[in-house]
Amino acid sequence: MSTLSLTLEQRAELQRCERVIQSGLETFELVGNALLSVRDSKLYRETHGTFEDYCREKWAIERAHAHRLIGAAKVVANLSPTGDTPKTERQARPLTKLEPEQQKEAWTAAVEASGGQPTAKHVEAAVEQIQQRESEPEKEEPKPKVPRYVPADGLQYAELAILNLEKIQANDTQREAAFARVTKWLAKNK
Repeated sequence: MSTLSLTLEQRAELQRCERVIQSGLETFELVGNALLSVRDSKLYRETHGTFEDYCREKWAIERAHAHRLIGAAKVVANLSPTGDTPKTERQARPLTKLEPEQQKEAWTAAVEASGGQPTAKHVEAAVEQIQQRESEPEKEEPKPKVPRYVPADGLQYAELAILNLEKIQANDTQREAAFARVTKWLAKNK
């Protein structure tokens, strides 16, 4: 901490700057919610044909940026009940790729990983971790290997064949064809 003191003018200027900074940090959420309302209610329709035209002509922002602001505002609204929320659109942006419950999980992980001061990089890393986890196929339990029964002689082979033939259901459309094939094989190999 510096021990250099500020003059009254400098202190006043610092306070003015900090108010502007604070206002700017809160603005992305307000702007995103306003754009969401304009878009969803089609409030632009009296003066513009599309939401994209409205954003570009009225506010000099591209459609993609408007949608980023809307997405970030939705993230903040989703996270609001948890208390701590992103302070910048840049922090909120990566969370828009996730479902609401995953957003909460990723934000909590980013806050914890950063010691309470998450940057966009912390949030991106938490989102990436969740996305990787979700994209991994579920690992199936390996099936236990059942030792294969190998008959010792012709009689055991015949018994095995009969056991398998008995498994054919009465309503199986291929039942008659299977029995005919076995009968034909038996006649040929006597």
